[in-house]
Amino acid sequence: MADNFLEKQYQQYQDRKAAQEQARRRAWQKKMKQYKAQLAARNIADAHTPDAAQQSDEKF
Repeated sequence: MADNFLEKQYQQYQDRKAAQEQARRRAWQKKMKQYKAQLAARNIADAHTPDAAQQSDEKF
């Protein structure tokens, strides 16, 4: 009986550990997706604006 109890407790521990790992991975993937979207938006904005070098050449 004690063995079944210990096995059950260990299985529950492994399940909790796996759920925490999945949640951690999902959170990381969500952050990475937001970061990539931010970079893409910044690249699009940079493509539509003149470079700083071109602006400084126009002043002289």
